[in-house]
Amino acid sequence: MKKSLVIILALLFVLSIVGTAFASGNPFVDVPAGHWSYAAVKKLVDEGIIDGEGDGSFHGDKTLSRYEFAVMVAKAMAKTDKANAEEKVVIDKLTMEYSKELDGLGIRVKALEEKAKKLELLNTVRVRYQDCTDKGVNTYDDFHINLDTTWIYHLNKNWDVTVETELQRQFKYPDTENVAGWDAQGEQITAKGNLLGGKVTIGKYQYTPGYGLVVNAKANGLAYAFGDKVKTTLTYGHLTESDYNVDSNANLPYKAAEVVVAIDKTSNIKADYQIVTDKSVSGQNNKYAEVGFDTATGDLQFEAATAQAKVAGNSTTYRSYYSKLQYKAAKPSLVGSHDLFIKYHKIPANAAANLDESENPGWASSVAKEQYSTPMNVLLLTDQGFKGIHVGFDYVPMENSKLTAWYMMGKNGTNFATDLKVIRAQMEFYF
Repeated sequence: MKKSLVIILALLFVLSIVGTAFASGNPFVDVPAGHWSYAAVKKLVDEGIIDGEGDGSFHGDKTLSRYEFAVMVAKAMAKTDKANAEEKVVIDKLTMEYSKELDGLGIRVKALEEKAKKLELLNTVRVRYQDCTDKGVNTYDDFHINLDTTWIYHLNKNWDVTVETELQRQFKYPDTENVAGWDAQGEQITAKGNLLGGKVTIGKYQYTPGYGLVVNAKANGLAYAFGDKVKTTLTYGHLTESDYNVDSNANLPYKAAEVVVAIDKTSNIKADYQIVTDKSVSGQNNKYAEVGFDTATGDLQFEAATAQAKVAGNSTTYRSYYSKLQYKAAKPSLVGSHDLFIKYHKIPANAAANLDESENPGWASSVAKEQYSTPMNVLLLTDQGFKGIHVGFDYVPMENSKLTAWYMMGKNGTNFATDLKVIRAQMEFYF
């Protein structure tokens, strides 16, 4: 008897679950009296967002099917633009409740789709091997995997918020975690949008004025860009203390003006002027000027630039030179696409303000392995400089990926007297 009772109770329990599932999936099942949907729809009817029962009223005193509710929700969705903030919340809640019925009516839940479109998630996984030979004797290598995650939230048609974070792990040092220079929380945090006829960027962001001969790094501050064929960008911010070996980055305000002139659809002239002030020393202004041009014809792209620097307390004018020739262009979305490139740099000591060594490696010799296994200290560049060539290629073996390999050789140190060679191979995956 007890066994039979247990079986019957189990069957009833299963049937109750199945019945509930069928009820929720059947659009013609009545919505129970007292359900919050009745009050929600009545509110929208009373406030004129949707019509009620033919006479503009809705009493909620008779039960309606899920299908009938879905029809009224669809009408409310069509008038979302006329609803206030509170009413939009009610419409969103009803849309979620009757999403299956709306889908059955052929009405896509646009509110949910629009919310999904507002948020972008961009990821790059990078596996990199790099080998550096300093003075023809000492060899330093770096073998790591890196995850770069970027979140972009589109606040509206005019403004975006971007947050980037990087995590890195060394293959040779698996026990090492959360090392400064390897992990970067908030690598970029910016708000960007239209303002007063131009575009403003606020926060920490990648900044490369001109052709990156003087600065190619993360900026902390504010940039305002305006103009079309002649585009002007004004920047104010701060550099970090490691760039100039002072006690506080608050003492290093950075100011810059950049102008880009479009000659035609494939050619531009760029010029920029930059000032770095060390407030810890009275009148300490380092000044940099850069000018260059770029052009493209067929599968060939060429760019060249020159810059000069005047460092406070030093009467010497430091001149830098850069050129790049590239054939074709690798596109991660196009399998089999590729490019070949060769670059030339001549950057004397003290000629650059701030170059990102993770993207421009090997500018200077080192005395410690860590300076090659992590982004290298800018002080090495400002102290020693670099002159040499950089040749390599990019190739897309499969969709949303890119293989890169290059070889760099040249000299650095005082008067470019020390040999330096760098080899890099890396694979990137985008998703």
